[in-house]
Amino acid sequence: MPAKCLKCGDDAIKTCPCLSAQYCSVECQREGWKAHKKWCCHFLQGKLDEKSAEVGSDSLALLDSWLDLGQIHLRCGRVARAEECLNESLRLDELHHPSDGGAV
Repeated sequence: MPAKCLKCGDDAIKTCPCLSAQYCSVECQREGWKAHKKWCCHFLQGKLDEKSAEVGSDSLALLDSWLDLGQIHLRCGRVARAEECLNESLRLDELHHPSDGGAV
């Protein structure tokens, strides 16, 4: 059974690089993009890469982006990729907010 267009429900012939959205036409893809880009891991990874190049890979400014991307991967069932992203957000958090070694 063919995948269905995310926008109109017809049989899909195009798939987003994130593999989470399929479309029947370029028109439906364009119309659906505004909603889809909010949870498109391919698009968000590109934005994160741009931001990382701008501010540096250890910047605290990237923490929320890594966290968001990890949560999207998790919702899409990409557990290994979600774990990588969430671990990167934890690394940044520890880097900028080091623990006190467990002291209370």
